[in-house]
Amino acid sequence: MVLAVVKAYVALWALLLMAGMSARSILSFFLYAALCFLFVEEEKHKKVSRPWVLRISAAIYTAFTALALQGQISAGFDSRLFAAGMMLILIVGWYLFAHALLVVLTTLLSGDGVFRFLRRDPADDGCSDLFGRHLFLFSFLICCAFYLPWFLYSYPGIFSPDPINQAEQFLGLEPWSNHHPVAHTLLMGLFYRLGMMLTGDITSSLALYTLFQMLLLAFTGAFVVSTLDRVFCFRRMICVFVLVFYAVYPFMPIMSVIVGKDTPFSSVVTLFSCVLVRIWHDGLKQQGAGRWGLTAAFWGLGLSVCLLRSNGFYAFILTAVFFVILFRRDLKRALLMVLPVIAAAVVIKGPVMNASQVRQPDMIESLCVPLQQVTQVLVNDRELSDADRELISSVIDTTYIKELYVPGFADNMKELVRAGNEEYLVEHKWEFLSLWIRLGLRYPGDYLAAYGAQVRGFIYPDYTGDVLVIEGVYSNGIGLEYRPLIGGSILVKLRELVIKLGSYVPLDSVLWCMGFYAWALLFTITLILSQGRDRGRLLILLPVLTIWLTYLVATPINDEYRYAFPLVTAFPLMLCALVRKTGQASEDSEKPAGNLKESG
Repeated sequence: MVLAVVKAYVALWALLLMAGMSARSILSFFLYAALCFLFVEEEKHKKVSRPWVLRISAAIYTAFTALALQGQISAGFDSRLFAAGMMLILIVGWYLFAHALLVVLTTLLSGDGVFRFLRRDPADDGCSDLFGRHLFLFSFLICCAFYLPWFLYSYPGIFSPDPINQAEQFLGLEPWSNHHPVAHTLLMGLFYRLGMMLTGDITSSLALYTLFQMLLLAFTGAFVVSTLDRVFCFRRMICVFVLVFYAVYPFMPIMSVIVGKDTPFSSVVTLFSCVLVRIWHDGLKQQGAGRWGLTAAFWGLGLSVCLLRSNGFYAFILTAVFFVILFRRDLKRALLMVLPVIAAAVVIKGPVMNASQVRQPDMIESLCVPLQQVTQVLVNDRELSDADRELISSVIDTTYIKELYVPGFADNMKELVRAGNEEYLVEHKWEFLSLWIRLGLRYPGDYLAAYGAQVRGFIYPDYTGDVLVIEGVYSNGIGLEYRPLIGGSILVKLRELVIKLGSYVPLDSVLWCMGFYAWALLFTITLILSQGRDRGRLLILLPVLTIWLTYLVATPINDEYRYAFPLVTAFPLMLCALVRKTGQASEDSEKPAGNLKESG
């Protein structure tokens, strides 16, 4: 009891620092009481299975919090020693809090009661009414109904410079480049040509692509709802909440009309994850048309994941490795599913694109984090050897580097390299790797500050950008125009209102934060590993997990919501961590939680 009271006090101090609350706030007494209760509960459940999983997870949450808040803490104090002391309190207190919370939550969510709460009566097939019999169709139509006004208001869609550049490629005005995936550019070009045949107008033609993108996202939401209903027999109430998430929350309809690779990529990643749900649940023993239909869906969606973004290829590779391990007892069938996708992706991304003279992304595109870290050292006027300065000056002009450097936004530095001598960087990449390591060992504080600023939006919930407020069509020379089909001051104000509410409504507003979905993903994985059963459920999360990890090593911008959109669209599938394969409930409920056998 005494230890719980002490832990609660340290955790309280850390939470006050994290929230920027005054130590004199009257709310601190209520918060302290709640923390005391939490740590007392932790003591009751301290004999959890696999405690190392919870310790590692708490340490990761703590590292993310420290990275994200290091600038905020250090800026609040003049004394570096005092700031270091506050950071230490933040780290220790937050770790204690995170670990206690994980112990209590994993204990509560590992019981059979949660499984029974989420699932409807096994005797109910969910088809007792018209909505239940046609759940997918109704879900799809409801999503379309909510997306349509945003499409009409934004007609022909929201076009930033990226899709404009893609349009210039399929119009023959710019050379083909895989900087924006060629597969997506070809898809846009296909709808452009179809639209030109029907209307002869470029604006209407590209609006046809936007309509396709909108319908694809609506299809994705409906398929997720159907998967939760048909595969896991979730209660109707849960399915309705998931449908509301896809149809009503403004970031969904807005992203449905922001033209680019991110929305279709997020959709195919989520659809691919749904296919993995069905494969994990039913295994590879299906027979007949259903077996080959699932295989075809796996091939088609897997290849789309590989081709619609470069990090999608890595996501599929990691998923394929785990897939083969999970279904190693049916190795031939497992290899038959993953190897054709990998082979097709390698051939298309290699020989086919080379033969078609498609330019690949330049090297600096994947070096955003190291670039920002080295730049932080230069901006802080750290001491460098003459050889190191000469090596850096061989690539970029450092005259205006302080004016151009923006923490968390690497595009300025990338363009500075491209305007300099990027070829020298490519030819001497090992020397620059050595430079990066040397400076990191000498100035670790600068590297941590730069890294925290660069990835903050992807690792911390209380941080969001303004990407969803963009609208209209970027100025261009291809004749594409912004032609809203509905408008008026009332609609403008309504749009502003629903977006602003994403920053002011408690609890609900966290859904607008990229970091929230990363924390939810990490908690879901923690829950699965700590339970020690049905670890095959990790297969469902591997695509989005890998995509998120790629942003931690190569993200160019720290607050681009569209980058994290795969985590958003796949978020409801994390509910699968709370359930197990249907048919196991009665069998498992009679066994102690620590003795449940792994099904994989």
